[in-house]
Amino acid sequence: MWAAAGWPRLVSLRAVSVDVDGGLGSAMANHAEAYRQAVADIGIVVRADEVFATEGRRSRDVIVSLAEERSLGLSESKIDELNRRKQAVFHAFGPAPFYPGVLELFDTIEAHGMRMAAVTGTNRTNIAHHLGKHLARFAVTITSDDVTNTKPHPEPYLAALDHLKVAPDE
Repeated sequence: MWAAAGWPRLVSLRAVSVDVDGGLGSAMANHAEAYRQAVADIGIVVRADEVFATEGRRSRDVIVSLAEERSLGLSESKIDELNRRKQAVFHAFGPAPFYPGVLELFDTIEAHGMRMAAVTGTNRTNIAHHLGKHLARFAVTITSDDVTNTKPHPEPYLAALDHLKVAPDE
């Protein structure tokens, strides 16, 4: 069990799981712009709030939802093309910066002997892009490639706990 100097020991943690986009930094504006660019040529106007409301879902699923909400019948190949286009635009923005204090938080977690899990609704390629050299600090990364149900479903979080061999209260 650990505690900050001067504070009582209230919890006994062995691991910490974090959401990469939103928890460590925010690339949601970049996601919104990438969707906007990817689907503009088929007449879809994407609002940022629509994208923000889908945080944690697979990009392909977001494109399907955007099209269905507008009663557009897109072929599977068109959906795949738009998804590839969205990913290319998003990657061109480069990694989003971490929020202030995140690297210090990593140091503190590691100094207390806890392991970290990155849990994200994005794919493995994007997580490597987001985290870069910091990816190695995580004992496990759970991405949309690893689960059937993405966030907000509990499956990704439970998968991280399983990989870390810890209980939810640890």
